[in-house]
Amino acid sequence: MKVAVTGGIATGKSTVCSMFRELGFSVASADEIAKEVRERTEVQAEISWLLGVDAKDVTAIREAITDDPEKRTALNTLMHGRVLEAMDSSGADIIEVPLLFESTIQCLFAQILCVSCGAEIQLERLTHRVQDREAAERMVGLQLPLRVKELLSDQTIRTDLPLSAVRTDVARISKLIAM
Repeated sequence: MKVAVTGGIATGKSTVCSMFRELGFSVASADEIAKEVRERTEVQAEISWLLGVDAKDVTAIREAITDDPEKRTALNTLMHGRVLEAMDSSGADIIEVPLLFESTIQCLFAQILCVSCGAEIQLERLTHRVQDREAAERMVGLQLPLRVKELLSDQTIRTDLPLSAVRTDVARISKLIAM
């Protein structure tokens, strides 16, 4: 059974996935898989041609797709098939897929877990990461609202609680998905 862990940017998906890994689950990250795909020479050439930026410059790619929906669509078209193929062959029990619903691939998973937190906490975490509040707000605005992701998921794991409570919730859910 493949389980997807999704949620908004800076909601704690990687932390939750680490907890599942500690419990013995095999975990893969769609972002890491995408990075491996993006590092292929032929893919880098296509990205540079599509976006007009150096394909090795992740910041330039992020800026290009944040400001231009057509470039974002072109990059998604280029990457998604390759990433899906690599995800399928990963053999992981759990795959962290931040843009699961935006990519409309939820049907590929037997169970979907949404990692969520309050909007202000999410913005604080992301602002700390990118060092720019306005950029953080734009990035959050490009994704489906967290509430929608929660409603479309089988379970929600809140990360605006003490870490011990998050760990307890992950342990509880791990028993359900191990069945």
